[in-house]
Parts: sequence; C-alpha cells; structure tokens
Amino acid sequence: MVIDNIWDYATTEEIPMGFKITSLGDVSVHTHSFVEIFYVTNGSANHKFNGGPSKPIQAGDAYLILPSQTHSFIRTKETVCSHRDIIIRESFFHEVCDFIDPTLFDKLSSGEISPHVTLSPAKVNYLENQINIINQILPTSIGQKKAIIKTFAAALLEPFLTYKAEMHFSEFPAWFKNLLSNFNMIEYMQQGLNKILKPFNYDRKYLCRVFKKYMGITMTDYLNHIRLDYAMNMIQSTNKNILDIAQDLGFSSVSYFNVIFKKRYGITPMEARQNSKK
Repeated sequence: MVIDNIWDYATTEEIPMGFKITSLGDVSVHTHSFVEIFYVTNGSANHKFNGGPSKPIQAGDAYLILPSQTHSFIRTKETVCSHRDIIIRESFFHEVCDFIDPTLFDKLSSGEISPHVTLSPAKVNYLENQINIINQILPTSIGQKKAIIKTFAAALLEPFLTYKAEMHFSEFPAWFKNLLSNFNMIEYMQQGLNKILKPFNYDRKYLCRVFKKYMGITMTDYLNHIRLDYAMNMIQSTNKNILDIAQDLGFSSVSYFNVIFKKRYGITPMEARQNSKK
C-alpha cells in the first residue's frame, strides 16, 4: 500500500491554521505533517482511518487526524462528498491542547478520546461562520487573528472532549436527564442553580457529587459554560447591549462575566462583537 505524506502548505508561524473545502483528490491513503480536523459538509462517502475498516460518513461526521495517523476517502463515480479541512500546525496544536489540559494530547494520541464525532447542523454552521470571520480579518491584524484562531481551535476540540459524555446520556437516570434539560431552559438558566435544582428532592451535596461524577465538571462550571454559549450567540447575532446580555443570562456582575468570557474564548465580549461585524 502506497502512503502519501502531505506537507503543510497552508499555514505560517504567524497564522498557524488554514482552511479549505475538498471534494476530489483525497482517495489515496496518506498522512500529514500537520494536524487535520475535517467535517463533512455535503454528501457521503466511505472513510478509512488509521488502518481500520472502511466506515460510511455523511454530513456532520468529523475526524481528528494526528500526523502519525493515516486515512483516506473511498468514492465511486456516483459519490458526492465535500468536507471542510482544517489544517493546524503541530506545534500550535500542542499549545492549544496544553491550554485546555496538559494531558490532552496524550489522551488523543492513545485513543482515550475518540477521533470521530458527529456535529449537529447548528455546530457546523457555527464553525463555518467562525471561519468566515477569521478569513476576513486583515493581514495587518496578525496578533488579533492568532488569538481568535486559538479560541477557534479550542471550540473545534470541544465536541471531541464532550462526545463520550453525550454518548453515555442514554445511560443516565431519568431524573438526571431532566436535570440536564433544566440547565438548557432559558428561564431556569437565568435564575441559576436554586431554580434549576428546586424540582429535585435530593440533598444538594448529593446532587453536586452525582453531577460531577457523571459530567466531570461542577454544576456551576456547566451552567456558566451554557450561559457563555448563549452569550456568544447573542453578541454575534444581535445588537443588544453586552451588559443587558450578561444580566439576562443570570450573571450578577458584568466584570465576572467579562473575566470568564475571556477565559473561555480568549477574547473579550466587546472584541467578539467587533469581530462579528468585520
């Protein structure tokens, strides 16, 4: 079996990430000198990953391919399949992994974290919009562009980190599924944990312990995570005042909102709004 080694032609030290859409010419078994994350945007095909069996993929299917790993697409004359390829310098990818968790790259390399996830249409649209924003930033704004790229890389990795927990959702007790649903209801989200936990007749310490066991993070961190996703969407898609957005989502302090927003996304809420208008 001939294996092609594809070299990095799309990134630089200053801009360590590149993007392209591929529809043809990807059928040979190959490795990369870079990290690649791809997701199918249209159609379907078969995909072989790292010597494993051929598996069907379709819109939303995404893979994370490390430099040491092989993959290829299997097409027929009737096959139509386009995928978004995101090319990431290996050194920069290590930097992003360390930013999230110093053990993350080892977990990805060992297979502890699945290299295959399925993205929702909303998630694909979000990623495509972010790519458009990155591509529109002027070459003179190198520092700003690299900061946004780092934030985007973390958002790209998020589905791979949470997929295992989502796959276990069906195994959760019915009451715990209801609890998770409350976190995603805007009226509960606005009023905080007391409102979310009120319908459940369990000791709060017990709920905190079970939640951390199932989800791997605290209830407070999980709630803030969801609130920040809503906030980012509102900041980018509306002209609503940022202070009002923070208050509407239940943040009692706009300064605290600004701090955790920047920690999550690498930019301030105001910078996120400015970027969405470029």
